[in-house]
Amino acid sequence: MTIRLTRVADGEPFAPVGHHGVSPVRLQGGDGGMSVVLSEYEPGATAASAVQTAETIYVVLEGELTFAGGGVSVTAGPLDSVNVAVGDERSVHNAGAVVARMLVVRPAPSTEGPR
Repeated sequence: MTIRLTRVADGEPFAPVGHHGVSPVRLQGGDGGMSVVLSEYEPGATAASAVQTAETIYVVLEGELTFAGGGVSVTAGPLDSVNVAVGDERSVHNAGAVVARMLVVRPAPSTEGPR
């Protein structure tokens, strides 16, 4: 049995393309398994519209975030989840006055390259 603990202070910060005012920290993943990221969205922060390369689940922990894509827009609050399928386009925006936090769960990118 393998149990891997990652304390949030030890997570790996990174800067995804098209994200403005967003501070993501990789808590788990990056090795070909699942990836779990904690993302903080400052008020006014955005993740630009992008086509999803993997099914992605977003779980809002604090605040509210608006997800848009395919002519649909939804606002998710604490403990709401949003699922975006492979090939679907999505953008994310924090229109609120407080920091919003969410977990992003998806397959980690393979480090082996295409198969």
